[in-house]
Amino acid sequence: ISVIGREELDARGAQSVMEALRYVPGVSVDTYGLETRGTEWALIRGFDGSSNSSLKDGLRQGKSTWISFQTESYGLERIEVLRGPASVTYGQVEVGGAIHRISKRPSADAHREVEVQTGRYDRRQVAADIGGKLDANGAVLYRLVGLKLDTDNQMTFRGSESGHNERVYIAPSLTMNFSRDTSLTLLADYQKDVIRNFSIYIVNNNETTGLLRGDPSYLRFTQEQSSLGYQLEHRFNERWALKQNFRYAKAALDNYFINPSASPPIVGNIYQRNARYGDNTVSQTALDTFVQGEFELGRTRHTVLAGADWNRLRSDYKEFRAPAGTTPGLDITAPVYGVPMPRATQLFTSVYQDTQQFGLYLQDQIKIDQRWIATLGGRNDTVRTDNTNRRTSSTTKPDDTAFTGRAGLTYLFGNGLASYVSYAESFLSQTGTLADGSPYEPTRGKQVEIGLKYQPADGNSLFTIALFELTKNNVESYDADFEPSQTGQIRSTGIELEFKGRLAPGLNFYAAYAHNDVKVTRSENGDGDLGKVPLQVPRNIASAGIDYALNGTLQGLAVNAGVRYTGKRYDDYQNTLSTPSFTLVDLGARYDTGDWVFAANAANVFNKRYVASRALGGYYPGSKGTFTLTAKYRF
Repeated sequence: ISVIGREELDARGAQSVMEALRYVPGVSVDTYGLETRGTEWALIRGFDGSSNSSLKDGLRQGKSTWISFQTESYGLERIEVLRGPASVTYGQVEVGGAIHRISKRPSADAHREVEVQTGRYDRRQVAADIGGKLDANGAVLYRLVGLKLDTDNQMTFRGSESGHNERVYIAPSLTMNFSRDTSLTLLADYQKDVIRNFSIYIVNNNETTGLLRGDPSYLRFTQEQSSLGYQLEHRFNERWALKQNFRYAKAALDNYFINPSASPPIVGNIYQRNARYGDNTVSQTALDTFVQGEFELGRTRHTVLAGADWNRLRSDYKEFRAPAGTTPGLDITAPVYGVPMPRATQLFTSVYQDTQQFGLYLQDQIKIDQRWIATLGGRNDTVRTDNTNRRTSSTTKPDDTAFTGRAGLTYLFGNGLASYVSYAESFLSQTGTLADGSPYEPTRGKQVEIGLKYQPADGNSLFTIALFELTKNNVESYDADFEPSQTGQIRSTGIELEFKGRLAPGLNFYAAYAHNDVKVTRSENGDGDLGKVPLQVPRNIASAGIDYALNGTLQGLAVNAGVRYTGKRYDDYQNTLSTPSFTLVDLGARYDTGDWVFAANAANVFNKRYVASRALGGYYPGSKGTFTLTAKYRF
């Protein structure tokens, strides 16, 4: 597990979860470059680590066709990256791992701050974080976090408008301590994002034209989401406790976008287009109840976790398209933007999906003679999905049941060194149907990992090394006609190195490296992709950085610098096209007077132009250099 705390998030000036993960070993972020809609693209050990592996406050976050629940990083206390299968604890997640977001919550310590921020692309942001006791005894605690953002971005239509983002976020929370043993924390949030002028670049003969295929007169992406939940804890005694987490969340999306209307889309000099509209709503109810306790048995000490969880995700998606031939084409030699677009009135897709999952899990961590730690866990999941295609009046109701397990053994040498070996499995149900109309089988995964961890007696540093092999079965693949099949297998083997430590008073250093060999090891599509690397998976990822807090007359001043490298990635299934590697540098400085904090942060400080992806004939540029200036006042 890698943890990025609030202090580290502030020091790096991370404006999103993806920015926060740029220095985590084995994690590749911004897979498709600049993403102004807030959609998270991340790979963990070569597999999806975002859309199907999103966790928040101990519960899974679902997704729909277009909707994934957005995360405001200012509202987080920390981010945890779980590498490897986490299905025994959380149910349906990808084999590579999961990203867990922990929200800010009430504390007895008073917390009062307001901040303003500006930066490149006319960035304007104001935020506040206020909390503490509501009564003298601290029986009732509160916290209120809020943010308002208004900014342009690097996406620009030639001779016309640029991209624009607006966000409103508010997250109140309340903790009621009924006694020393019983507490209830209520968590709520509301967020609205309005993104104008997000579009995709036009490619002609495998080269970018530098033109966006959409039109600023039409493009608009508006997502509104909210959630309400609680965390209940009751301690029976010093060793046993009952905990329950609950959350209801919903989101609605209006998406006005423009796609190509022909294949190939360019006829002569004209790019053929079609105006479209997507209406997507999703609601999710999640409940997890578990008992955690400790007991001794002979020479062993047991930490037991037993629980049950339930999750229901309902999604409704409709897509409308403009009548054929009514959307103006774009002349790629003399583009004109800002032209009127027709209404998308013809229903193309109407799908309703209702997925329910119920799981039972048990885990026992056994410590033997203060030297050995054994972990055994198992989980059984039942998943039922109702898929209704309203256009065809067809319904599929696949039922999936799966058992996943994990086992691990750690040896503590007594001098700060520990060695371990582990085995874990994953399970993830799939939606949709194959070419013959049959439902997808769930994907299954497994991982074997061995490693070493070393922490000196002073506790000022930590070094880890891990070697792993992951296998994912029932992977979806496509033939030459893009007909899907599901007998594929992908295998990922690799090594990860990570060091975090204090080299001298005030001087912290961190470094990470991951080498990942990911290959398609079974495919029904002949030898076309057998032995090939999946799309957008880098073989090598590396990063390093320092953070130095000065003393003496310069006390309160701190500086940080980091460098990150992403290796070459392939853009097609046959590995004939690739995106070159790139190296980026980040810098930051902050001055803390006690009441005031002033910070300056720059990402990609040399404004390096690079391509993040050319996947499947597309063109996705990387993020240009950005900077932010922040002033925070504590009171």
